[in-house]
Amino acid sequence: MLSKIFVRIIPVLLILVSVAFAAAPGWVAKGVVLDYSMNGDTVTFTVTERTSTEVKMNIETVKEYTATENASLTNGQFWFDDSLLADASSGDEIDEFRVTDEGTETFAGKQWDTVTLTGTISGAETVRIYDRDSGLMLKQTVQVPDAPEITLTNYVVPNFDMPPPPGSQPTTQPTGPASEPAQPEPEEEMQPEVTTTDTPPTDTSGEPEPAEPPTETCCLPGAVLLMLTGFVLVRK
Repeated sequence: MLSKIFVRIIPVLLILVSVAFAAAPGWVAKGVVLDYSMNGDTVTFTVTERTSTEVKMNIETVKEYTATENASLTNGQFWFDDSLLADASSGDEIDEFRVTDEGTETFAGKQWDTVTLTGTISGAETVRIYDRDSGLMLKQTVQVPDAPEITLTNYVVPNFDMPPPPGSQPTTQPTGPASEPAQPEPEEEMQPEVTTTDTPPTDTSGEPEPAEPPTETCCLPGAVLLMLTGFVLVRK
């Protein structure tokens, strides 16, 4: 009897432990640029900084916003902890989501191994399709009338171990300054010999030492970051 109870409890404990140590995937870092279509418009996410605890980004749509996310959550604006998706199968419960489908779908000109998660967010049923290997969100649908459907159209991810989709032109950063060819050292010219006469040192013990100019310290105020928890849905 006890063995049957442990068999049922152990998988639940493993899920809880994995959620407790959840984190944004490693590719979520500075330089990532993601474009999503939303009812004919484009929403662009640009990651500007990634630390062990935070992900900072710019969100550009009708207006431009600055957002900061907790990097230790199971999911964010456009990502899900890939370690939780690796072995997910239909019927599994992951955090507040349920795995409702697995398959292969095409987004942004590439075929992905997908995992579909369904859950209730802010009282509305939300369906999200993720790439199983990376945790990148490929599509989001909210079961609310006139809610926009969000679909990945282009991506630039420097740390992805996969080629970018056709048509994208990711920029590459130089690894270091270009080395300049060595210039020959100029030959030393013969200088004429100069004869100098010794002069006694001037006694300056009675004069005060010149005061050093004061140094200025510049203090810049910290930027106020707008905390965004999700896409804003506007009912038409």
